[in-house]
Amino acid sequence: MIEIDREKVAKETLELLEEKGYKKSKDMWGFLTTDANIQGTIKAANRLAVKYLGYTDHGLDHVTIVCKNVLNILAVVTEEITPAIIRQGIGDMDDVALVCIAACYLHDCGHVIHRENHELSSALMTKELLLNKLKKIYPEVDKCYEIL
Repeated sequence: MIEIDREKVAKETLELLEEKGYKKSKDMWGFLTTDANIQGTIKAANRLAVKYLGYTDHGLDHVTIVCKNVLNILAVVTEEITPAIIRQGIGDMDDVALVCIAACYLHDCGHVIHRENHELSSALMTKELLLNKLKKIYPEVDKCYEIL
């Protein structure tokens, strides 16, 4: 099994956000990595996925790595593809990065409910976990819900 230094990967992820000047995404990253409800949800989902389903890690190491990878992927694909958030006039690349890291960080939290259709459970749980933070980042109601 490969040992992952989550703190190092998290720091590298933060550095990627800072290099790009993504202030909203950096704010969301700080929230995702410190909020007790989010941390507890991911830990519980991981316990269920690993202990009962025999999966490999689906916990904090996993989601941290996925977030770093999505930022690297964004840097490559946006040279060829315009993200929908930009194409539809909803936001800029900071907004795109925020949506991507939030989605990546929370993509497996639905395991806490059940493996089957966990992606749907994750999507529903995400609203509850993120809405208050998004309201602070996006005080305009319409924009908050477009990003959510």
